[in-house]
Amino acid sequence: MSLIHTCQLCRANPFDYLTELERHAAELSANPDRWMPWNYRETLHGPLRPSLLADPAPMPCHAAKVFTAAARTRYPGQPL
Repeated sequence: MSLIHTCQLCRANPFDYLTELERHAAELSANPDRWMPWNYRETLHGPLRPSLLADPAPMPCHAAKVFTAAARTRYPGQPL
């Protein structure tokens, strides 16, 4: 699955998503789980913005579930 396809499944504009990743590179490096296509908007605009270290927001789209399942298979025992 490509990044563009993942964004489309989550109803995120791929260009806007990549632009925000560049604008917030330091925050992205510190908390990559907050900057996935399915939750980056909550990170930008939601109440969790001041505290990026809180538990990740729920992943609403199908792509998020597929991504998480694949990561668990590929990296067992690693925190996601």
